[in-house]
Amino acid sequence: MIDKESLDRWFNTSLLMLLLITFLNSLCRHPYHTNPDLRLLVGDTLTFDDSIHCSNPVVSPKDKKVYYLGRPSDSHGQVNAGSIYTINFDGTDNKKFLEGKFYNLAVSRDGEKLAVLNYRSYEPLEPDSLILVITISTLQIDSFWISFRGVGKIEWNKDGNYLYYPAHSMIHRLHLPTRSEEVVDSIPRLVGYDLFSNDLIYLDSMVFGVQISPNDKYAIGIGSDCRVFLMRNIETQKLDTLSGLAEPYAQGKVQYPYWHPEDNTIVFMAQPYWGSMQQSSGEIWILKNVFDYIKKK
Repeated sequence: MIDKESLDRWFNTSLLMLLLITFLNSLCRHPYHTNPDLRLLVGDTLTFDDSIHCSNPVVSPKDKKVYYLGRPSDSHGQVNAGSIYTINFDGTDNKKFLEGKFYNLAVSRDGEKLAVLNYRSYEPLEPDSLILVITISTLQIDSFWISFRGVGKIEWNKDGNYLYYPAHSMIHRLHLPTRSEEVVDSIPRLVGYDLFSNDLIYLDSMVFGVQISPNDKYAIGIGSDCRVFLMRNIETQKLDTLSGLAEPYAQGKVQYPYWHPEDNTIVFMAQPYWGSMQQSSGEIWILKNVFDYIKKK
């Protein structure tokens, strides 16, 4: 028979462990609610795992809608792929746009079309050598077979006739009207790349997932550990780190920063917890006044 003293000791120990678990969970789960420049667009901060794992947000320059990839969070590990979803920038009208297994979402500069890489399957993870171009207004889908499977980040050129993508240490481009491919640059030490507004190629050896600002003056991306935002002044080549207040979670992960047509705002993917043992679902966030968060040195 358990005596009262042992029962009280067990109860107090259990209560202490529960409080400790709650506290530790709050460190990685609770966002910086006091930062008015951060706004959750898609996700739920009250649960550890959202029902949809979200990734790869892009903003249409035409109507400022956000398109992103999403799939059930309890399936296929942490593959940043899925169906295409769309949501207004104010958080309204969140809905599935197109069912599929897609990766590397890109929006054309006129906001009329999307491009994605198709996946054959998630298990086993098997990218296809197929790029799909989707006309947003009609949902017309055009298929383009390319020479490589699993290419990197897709970018549109300014007139919408070319798609650029890295593969095998080269940057390739696909001419949509003729369906022809060509090599346009070599990238032996590439980390990130993007296109300027005049279609010149920007390469960065330190910033991952780089995106050039609408005015072509800055490039934003992430560090190799996916825990900090990096910002480069393209003219001076000065590389800065953004303050931790630019990130929703103290122990989380950030990826896919993408500029809003207004120069001082980005959308991005964030995960509350990320590590070797457990990962949480991706969410879509907005950060305003980006330049205010450059760390002072």
